[in-house]
Amino acid sequence: MVKEDISDQWQNRHMKSDALNQFKRFCKKAEIETNKKLNLHCLRKGYGTNLVNLGIPVNTLKDLMGHSSIVTTMKFYVNSIDENKKKAVEGLDRLMG
Repeated sequence: MVKEDISDQWQNRHMKSDALNQFKRFCKKAEIETNKKLNLHCLRKGYGTNLVNLGIPVNTLKDLMGHSSIVTTMKFYVNSIDENKKKAVEGLDRLMG
């Protein structure tokens, strides 16, 4: 299957290195400074988080992210949304005094 082929290729360090180098070239062209905090994982995390924010079902997100277990998806993406809700409520509390 295509998914398996891509997964196998991704394990190859050269593919990871090429993707990271291309990402850095795009950032440089867009005048975005790259550092340890801005990397390919940030793109993946942003992708997953944005899909959760759009209301995509967790099971669908699990499949799109390529997770074998929904527990992984819940741990890294859905729980972060709960934290955002908490921050929003705290912000409103501060505004209301």
